[in-house]
Amino acid sequence: MTLGIFVLMAAMMGYAQDPPKPALPVQVPDQNTIQQQELLAALGDANNSPPDVTRVLEAFLKKYPETPQRVEIERALAKTAIDTKDDRRMVLYGERVLALSPDDILTLDRVAYSFLAVGGRENSAKAFKYAQSLERLIGGLPPPDKDAARLQDERDHARARALLYESRAKTNLGEKDEAERLAAQSFSIYPTEDAAREWSETLDHLGRKEDAVAHLADAFAIPDAHSSDADRAVDRRRLGELYRQIHGSEQGLGDVILAAYDRTSGLAERRRD
Repeated sequence: MTLGIFVLMAAMMGYAQDPPKPALPVQVPDQNTIQQQELLAALGDANNSPPDVTRVLEAFLKKYPETPQRVEIERALAKTAIDTKDDRRMVLYGERVLALSPDDILTLDRVAYSFLAVGGRENSAKAFKYAQSLERLIGGLPPPDKDAARLQDERDHARARALLYESRAKTNLGEKDEAERLAAQSFSIYPTEDAAREWSETLDHLGRKEDAVAHLADAFAIPDAHSSDADRAVDRRRLGELYRQIHGSEQGLGDVILAAYDRTSGLAERRRD
């Protein structure tokens, strides 16, 4: 059971288990109690299946649009969208959550990513807005006082990811110079394969192909626990294509990759220290 659904069901049960009011010979459940009981029964039938839970919650909101539990249900739907990587629903319900909780870091991150995934100029503009809010929020956090090294590493990674979203949004909006600046800033804060690849792409869009090759070689060579063999295979194929566009063959590409390995190994070592 996802955390969102667990919290929602706990809240529902709290409503359903209120003690009966005394001095009434016959108790007739009010409309709110009936709704809570109906929702609890439907959630029980969903058997913790995220798609079924989503279907139940959305059907409930359609039937009872004015329910007092609408905020909690939409928050649960947003959390389920995160768990199931449902970008369309993350955009829909995540924005509603952020309207009430603008400092929700996880939701900010996922909403910015999902707007980019859904695509389109208007969605890219929204992605930039939420990513910028995320970056500012993380940058304004006070220094951690416990487990400082680990927490600061996590914050740097999250801030770099926000800058990466900003860069992608600016690329989609045709602002190439700003996209390149943001990608470079992301890589400088937390060097990852994604950041190096994004930086390379922004440089390619600007016609700076030699620089694009160097940073794509960084993406291929950098130690990154989050990257997969498939990601590296794509980087290697694209690296060869881009290098051949400039030089006509792959002769000399090995030296570029070795230089990237030496460069990025040093970056990773400094990050560990």
